[in-house]
Amino acid sequence: MKKSRVSRRGALCLAILAALAWPAAGRAQGIFGSTTPTQAANQDSAASGPRAISLSEIPLKTEEALARLQTIETQLSVDPDLALIEDDLPDELVSVSRDHERLRLIVLENLSIRELWNLTAIWQSHEARIGRWARAFEDELREVARVAEVRGGIRDTWRLTAESLAREGAVPQPLVEQADRVLSAADSLDTIVRARLAYLFGVKSQLDDGLEGVRHVLGELEAARASVRGRMLTRSAPPLWKAAAFRDEPVSQRASRIWNEEREAILAFAVSNSGSFLFGAVLFVLFALLAVRLRDRLDFESDPTDESMKGAAETLHRPVSAAVLLTILASQALWPRAPFVLWQVIALAAIVPLFRLLPRSSNPVINRTVRVLLVLFAIIAVADLVIPPSVEYRVASLLTALALGGASGWLLRSADAEQMRQTGWGIVVWRGLQVSLVVSVTSSVANVFGWTLLAEILIVGVLYSAYLGLGIVIGYRVLAGMIRLLPRTKLGQASHIMRGYGDLVTSRAIMVLKLAAAATWVWLALEAFDVSAPIGHWVTGVLTGTIRIGALEFSLEKVVSFAAVVLLAIWIARLVAFVLDVEILPRLKLKRGASNAISTVVQWTILGAGLLTAGSALGLQAGQLAIVFGALSVGIGFGLQNVVSNFVSGLILIFEQPVKVGDKVEITSLALIGEVRRIGVRASIVRTFDGAEVIVPNGNLISSEVVNWTLSDQKRRVRVEVGVAYGTDPHSVIQTLKKVAGAHPEVLKYPEPMVVFLEFGPSALLFRLMFWTATFDDFFRVRSEVNVAVNDAFKEAGITIPFPQRDLHVRSLPGPNLALELETISEGERPSDGDGNEPDRGPVDEA
Repeated sequence: MKKSRVSRRGALCLAILAALAWPAAGRAQGIFGSTTPTQAANQDSAASGPRAISLSEIPLKTEEALARLQTIETQLSVDPDLALIEDDLPDELVSVSRDHERLRLIVLENLSIRELWNLTAIWQSHEARIGRWARAFEDELREVARVAEVRGGIRDTWRLTAESLAREGAVPQPLVEQADRVLSAADSLDTIVRARLAYLFGVKSQLDDGLEGVRHVLGELEAARASVRGRMLTRSAPPLWKAAAFRDEPVSQRASRIWNEEREAILAFAVSNSGSFLFGAVLFVLFALLAVRLRDRLDFESDPTDESMKGAAETLHRPVSAAVLLTILASQALWPRAPFVLWQVIALAAIVPLFRLLPRSSNPVINRTVRVLLVLFAIIAVADLVIPPSVEYRVASLLTALALGGASGWLLRSADAEQMRQTGWGIVVWRGLQVSLVVSVTSSVANVFGWTLLAEILIVGVLYSAYLGLGIVIGYRVLAGMIRLLPRTKLGQASHIMRGYGDLVTSRAIMVLKLAAAATWVWLALEAFDVSAPIGHWVTGVLTGTIRIGALEFSLEKVVSFAAVVLLAIWIARLVAFVLDVEILPRLKLKRGASNAISTVVQWTILGAGLLTAGSALGLQAGQLAIVFGALSVGIGFGLQNVVSNFVSGLILIFEQPVKVGDKVEITSLALIGEVRRIGVRASIVRTFDGAEVIVPNGNLISSEVVNWTLSDQKRRVRVEVGVAYGTDPHSVIQTLKKVAGAHPEVLKYPEPMVVFLEFGPSALLFRLMFWTATFDDFFRVRSEVNVAVNDAFKEAGITIPFPQRDLHVRSLPGPNLALELETISEGERPSDGDGNEPDRGPVDEA
C-alpha cells in the first residue's frame, strides 16, 4: 500500500516538474479561449518548440498573451470546494487520531462480530471521506500542472521574442516594452504557480498519509474478523452455568461503549452520505407515485379471472408499503458500506410493510411460519441492538434458539407433508422448517457448552437469511406486478415494443428479475453467516490461479471473463437491434431497407467491439491476434470460402442494397418467388407466397439472376386475357374492358389501362387487358376482382365468351354395327377383340 502511494505521488511530482521545466507552448492555445486561425498556425509551428514572434504580430500577440495570463491567474485562485475541504481536514484528522488511540487500547480479536462490524463501518466512513478529498486535490494538482505548462510556453515564446528584438538592434521601443510586459507578467505568475503547487502538494501529502493509516486499520479489522471466523469451531467461553464467574466488564459499561460506537458510526456515515439519503427520499416518492398510478390502472382494468395479475393486485393496493419496501431494497445499492446497526434499524422498520404485503396462502402452515419468522426476527434484532455481547446476550440467544426449535417442531407436526409438497413454496417452507429445527438444536447445545461464536452465527444467520429472503420475495412480487402492468399504461401503449411484444418483454424482464433476486438473496445469506469474505477469497484464488496444460498457460479468470464478455456482447447486440427495429427506426422516415441496414450494422459493430474486448480480457496481445488471424486466413483458404463469400455478399446487400427487406424477388436459379423478410451477413430469409420461409445464402442473391419486382417501387402490371365469340364487335369489347378497369378503385389512372386485340384464336377473338396497381401485395386480389367485373360486364353487354370448339371428320366406317358401338361407347363400355384390345376404327381427322 505504501509503495503504491509513493509511486503515485512520485508520478505526480514528475508531471509537475515537467510542466514547470519544459512546457509545450502548443497546448496553451487549446486550453484557454477559442483558437483563431493565426493561433492555430502558431500551434502547428510550435509543435517542435517555441519560436520568436514576428515584429508585425507583436502588438496583437501581446494583448492575447496578457489576456491568457490573466485567465491563468484567475484559475489559480482558491477553489471554494477545496477551501471547505481544508477547513474540515483538521477535524477529520483529529477524529481519525482519536479513533486510532481508542483501538490501541482494545484487543481486536476479543471483540464480537457485531463490534467489529461497527468499527469497520466507522473506518470505512473515514476512508470514503479522505479518499474523496484526496481525489479532489489530485485533480486540482493536475489542473495546476497544465496551467503551469501553458504559462511556461508563453514565457519561452516571449523570451525568444525579446532575444530576437535585442539582436535586431533598431527596433521601436514600444515593441520592446510590450515584450518586457509579457515576460514580467509571466515571471510574476510563476511565483503564484509555484506557491499554489507547494500548497496543494502539502495538503495532498497529508491526505495520502491519513488515507494510508485508515487503510492499514481496515486491514487489521479484516484480519480480526478472519481470526474470529477461524475460532468459530473452537470453544470460546466457559459453559453457561459457569459463565457468570468470568465477567470481565460490567454489562452497562460495555453497552454504553458499544452504543457510543454505533452512534458515531451512524453519524459518520450520515455526514459522508447526506446526498444519498436525499436521493433515497426522492426514490421513495417516485416509487409511491408509480404504485398509485399502477393501482388505479389495475382497478380500472381489473379482471378477476386473470391469475397473472393476482400478485400485482395484492401488493399494489398498499402503495405506501410497496414504496417503502422497494426503497429499502434499493438502499442496498445506495449504501453498500452502511454500519451494521443502521441495517438492523432498517430491517426492523421493514417488518410493518412486509406484514402488510404478505400474500395470503391457502395453506395455514405457510401463513403461521411467516408470522413466526417475523416475531423471532424482531426479537433477535432487538436483542442485537440493546444487549451487548455478554452472558445476558448469550441467554437471550439461547432462548431465541429454543423458541425457534419449538416453533419449527410445532409447525412440522401440524403440517401435512403431502400437502406441503404439492406447491413450490410449500416445499421451501417444509425444508426451511426442517433446517431451522436442526440449526436451533445445534445452536442451543453449542451455546450451553461454550461454543458461543458458533451458536450466535447459526441462530443469527438462519433468522436473518430467512427474513431477507422473505423481503426479497415480497419485493419481487411488487416489481413483477409493476412490470406486468406497464404494457397496459399509456406509456406502454405508446411504445411499439409494448404493443407488439408486451408479453415477451414482460416475461423476459421477470425472468431477469428472478435471477437477480436469487443472486441477491444468496449473497445476503452468505453475509448473514459472515462467510462471504472467505468464500470470495476462495473464488478469487480459484479464478486467478494459473492452469498449465503442457506449454499452454491460462487462468479461469480470463476464460470466464472472455465467455462473460462474449455472452454480454451478444445479448446487448440483440437487444439494441430489437429496439432499433421495433421502436426507434419505424418512427423515422427512412427509405425502405435502410432500417434493416442500420440495425444490422449496429448489431455487428457491437459484436465486433465485444469480441475485441473479450480478446483483451483473455489477455491476447497484438502478436497473438496476428497469429489468430493468420490461422483464420488459412482456414478460409481451405474450407471457409463459401462462408466468406456469403459474408462479403451480405455486406454488399446491406450497403449497396440491390435487394432490400420487403422486396418481392424471383430467384431463377432456385425457382423461388417470395418476399425478402431478413437480410443477414451470411444468409437471408425469403418467405414464399405459400408461407414457407427459405434460407438463401447471400451469394445466391449476388451471383445469380434475381428478378426484383419492387426494387424502385411497389407498382405491378396486371394482365387479364379473355376471348369473345366470333362476330362480336372488337371496339365494343375494347371499350367494355377499359371501362371495367377504370371503374376499379385500386387500378392506377396513370399509366392508364390498355386493351390489346391479340389475335384470331381457334374459337374466339383474343384480347388482353393490361393495367397497373399501386401495391404489389394486392396483385392477386385486384386481378381476381377485375376478372369477376369483366365477366359481369360481358353478361350485361351481351358479349359471349365461347367454349372451345373441335370438328371431327370421319373418313370411313369400320363396320355395319357402328350405331351399336357408339351406344356402347357412350355407356362407358368399349368393344374389344378377343385379346382385350380395342378394334381399329380407321383414321379420324381432327380440326
